[in-house]
Amino acid sequence: MAATGMAWDEVAGPYPDFIDAGNGGEYTFAWCIRRTADACIFLRDGRCSVYAHRPWICRTYPFMLVDDDLLVSECPGLGTPLSPGDAHDAAADLCRRQAAEAAEEAGLRAVYRTATVPPGKRAVIDSEGVKVLNG
Repeated sequence: MAATGMAWDEVAGPYPDFIDAGNGGEYTFAWCIRRTADACIFLRDGRCSVYAHRPWICRTYPFMLVDDDLLVSECPGLGTPLSPGDAHDAAADLCRRQAAEAAEEAGLRAVYRTATVPPGKRAVIDSEGVKVLNG
């Protein structure tokens, strides 16, 4: 998130659902964009302050591909007319998101095979390795 001027840990936090590591430690497999008390940290005056650089999940919302199935979340904008060009761009972004998520999952699986969560610690396991959380 270089476009934000913020450090990674200022932008993202661990996904809140943890799995028991069996040694007093816990782990999760995902990161979430940090939030203020009521909104995304990038929402300013009702608009996204990193719109041109927003992550896949924001870029493709409310759509998500799971395998070859299209899932659609509730969204006030559903049913709003979309130009053919905008529809094409949204579909292309959705396909790129699916490819990026597949690559992340493959990397995560490779890391997980040899991952060790330190006893009594919390960690995020992702495609880059095991990140032990402080605090």
